[in-house]
Amino acid sequence: MYNYTEAFREATAYSLDKLDGPFTHRFLIDQRWTMSIRPGLKAASSELQRYFTSGQHLDANCFLATAILSRQFIHAGIPHAITVGDVAWQDGNNYVNATRESLMVDIERGFDPRLEEGAPVLDKINAHCWITLPNAEVVDVTIISARDQIDDCISRDGSGLLPWIYRKQNNDLRIARHIPILVGLDFHMKVATGVNHTLRIQDEFLPFYEHWAGEYLAFLKRA
Repeated sequence: MYNYTEAFREATAYSLDKLDGPFTHRFLIDQRWTMSIRPGLKAASSELQRYFTSGQHLDANCFLATAILSRQFIHAGIPHAITVGDVAWQDGNNYVNATRESLMVDIERGFDPRLEEGAPVLDKINAHCWITLPNAEVVDVTIISARDQIDDCISRDGSGLLPWIYRKQNNDLRIARHIPILVGLDFHMKVATGVNHTLRIQDEFLPFYEHWAGEYLAFLKRA
């Protein structure tokens, strides 16, 4: 039987072994942890609407959406781990077919955009990102939107972004399980945003990620 807690601990140990650097961190699971995350979710839902006018647009934007959620959790004092991996559907298929090997290849290669009219554009990254809480609960901003896009379903549209956030209390039965592979900010900062690249993404995004990463790592030290 699949055990998310054990899989998360293995992902943490692997990340610390292979990626031991400024963006990698240890995050301990404590099943006794209880704290209302509702204020953080509501604040995140409002903030997400600055970037996404519809829940349909969340699909394939997991790295930005997770960073936005993380910032609101930081402000609400909610401990959480940035988690990268894959999702298994109930139909037996996986969302992005990510593996340890494929994620490490992406990190080794780093930010690798194609150019359109002189501007860097990233094709869809072969990885998925979400948040893990101290009690091992998953909070995922974009996976319901991704599944809805596959199923050509827009039933949640028009009700704000909060109902699109996946967690235990509003479980989507089409989703079998989340599969953690890496824990920390390495994939965000080295692949999704390219912290060391010489090109520029949209002016607001690279500074946003850098500021968030600093906030997040400082928050973990205090938590």
